[in-house]
Amino acid sequence: MASLCSFVCHHHHHHLLLFLFAAAVAVAFTTKVVTADDNMTHLHFYMHDILGGSNPTAIEIVKGPVALSSVPGVNFGNLIAIDDALTEGPELSSKPIGRAQGFYMSTAFQEASLLVSVNFVLAADGPYNGSVVSVQGRDPIAAPVRELSVVGGTGQFRMARGYVLWKTYDGNATNGDGVLELDVYVTTYSGRLAPSTTPAAITQSPSVQQSSKSTSTSLRSEFVILLITITICAFLL
Repeated sequence: MASLCSFVCHHHHHHLLLFLFAAAVAVAFTTKVVTADDNMTHLHFYMHDILGGSNPTAIEIVKGPVALSSVPGVNFGNLIAIDDALTEGPELSSKPIGRAQGFYMSTAFQEASLLVSVNFVLAADGPYNGSVVSVQGRDPIAAPVRELSVVGGTGQFRMARGYVLWKTYDGNATNGDGVLELDVYVTTYSGRLAPSTTPAAITQSPSVQQSSKSTSTSLRSEFVILLITITICAFLL
């Protein structure tokens, strides 16, 4: 009987140790790796939406069939294609950052609200080498601050996610022209791409590389500590 009890206890402890080991490995390699290579970028610029004049950058493609009584001059279903300038400052003459290319559509009956789908194409001769940030979301234009989603990107912003704080800086009620102030917060997974798929012109900064190395070292250290802890538990049991 004593031998049987010893056998059962021995196997019970063995299974318990295996469970603890598996749990420790899962914690070490799932809770940390998700954010290990995340890099946040904050972009700030102004977007110039020009519908009037001799050189418009926003063109009405479809005129919606139903006029909105609450918003004079706007029809439900209006579709506007854009190729708006992005600049460093609120003046159109300030340093160019890139172009906002896409469309917006009136999609609400009760208020002036737009569905926006746009690519921020950043200047090829700038720090982001022609990279693109793709944005989509709802723009209730009367709100002081609107939040849209970053749904992807290319180049340095490949696999991007994030959000845009979208504000009206200035507007012309007569012709519909507007200047928007945009704060774009983009997170990318720079460490997830194989070296062979990364364009030569796009490289990580030393600080980003150092951050990835530090994170990897930290993960290994935590794993070693967990193994030591499990070994101590084995002796105590």
